[in-house]
Amino acid sequence: MTVKQLLFVIFFASASVASAALPEALRIDVVLSGEDSVFCARIARLVRQAGYGGPAQPIAPRQMGSFLFTLRREADSVLVAADGFSSLHTEWVATDYEGRQHIDFQHTITLPMPDAPALFELQKRTTDGSFVTVLRQRIVPDELALLPQSEAEVVLLSPDEKVPAEAFDLLILAEGFTAEECDQFFDRAAEFCQRLGAAPPFDSLARHINLRAAFLASDESGPSVPSKNVWRKTRLGARFDTFGSERYLETFNTFAVGDYAAGIPHDAIVILVNTTSYGGGGVFGEFAIGASHNERWFDVLLHEMGHSVAGLADEYFYPDDNSAGTIATDIEPWEPNVTAKIDFASKWKTLYDAGQADLIEGAAYAEKGLFRSAPNCLMRELGQPFCKVCQEAIVERVRFFCEK
Repeated sequence: MTVKQLLFVIFFASASVASAALPEALRIDVVLSGEDSVFCARIARLVRQAGYGGPAQPIAPRQMGSFLFTLRREADSVLVAADGFSSLHTEWVATDYEGRQHIDFQHTITLPMPDAPALFELQKRTTDGSFVTVLRQRIVPDELALLPQSEAEVVLLSPDEKVPAEAFDLLILAEGFTAEECDQFFDRAAEFCQRLGAAPPFDSLARHINLRAAFLASDESGPSVPSKNVWRKTRLGARFDTFGSERYLETFNTFAVGDYAAGIPHDAIVILVNTTSYGGGGVFGEFAIGASHNERWFDVLLHEMGHSVAGLADEYFYPDDNSAGTIATDIEPWEPNVTAKIDFASKWKTLYDAGQADLIEGAAYAEKGLFRSAPNCLMRELGQPFCKVCQEAIVERVRFFCEK
């Protein structure tokens, strides 16, 4: 019996009706394009979607991300939901690489379905830390079409199913696995969940987490590698060489990721790509993506989850090279694990004063001007655990999804 078959026997029968009885979600597919001086945001698709499972508190406690969005009731302007996200667009704007060209960047926003007309607003964070409105849309629920539910094969990987609205729902997607490689994916997904359950701080959060894996077959195995003229026909179009970086594995087909997960409860997504090559990527509020068969695959994906789940910044830098930085040093960064000491009180000053965290210069690609909290951390070097500050940031974000 394969791992996948065993999981079906043990867990599929124990799955409750929780996910079947979920309310509908409002899904807004947004396209982001242009340089900062000529930036444009537009709505590509506005639909209803089954399977909304959270977050438990729809108004985020912190303003995190390169973009912020709100949903308000039209009748009285009462705030219904608010949160933030980042985008590869922000990185693309700040990156100069050979062959750079215009790219439209996709992002999917999932919100609780309002019961009456509502107003959606999207704001972009500017270089001085303020916000500018880039998109407004009136939402009339009765006018929205229902998006078909994903046809993916779904397996519950946690020992029991918590009510999605009261849990952190982590969904693992297969990319670049053919129908014949289905069992390979579920085996690796099960291993990922087992190792995640032993990694701080996720080990202490297990009772709050639903773990699911979803499979849709790709026509061909593996990701594309443009620099080697290797092109694969896959579900999500994953590819190396993102922004000219050989190891940067990503997909620009974010709407396809949303369609893959449609109707399946998910607060966070991890994409396992069928490759032995080293690489990965992660964007706050989108997904973590990485190789499934490289020897460092789990560490890479856990690092990328730091980005995608908690908005953590990279803590490494290259001496005498600050050109690649996308985080300013003259304002306080929104990322919770780095500080410019401009508003240190909003970061880990309490831990610092108590002697539980440090203040070390050199972080987020900058040798000077930005500080991290520990000599080492998974956000700085693979094989390390998350530092205390990063762990607390992850715990706070997970609780946003599962605690009212």
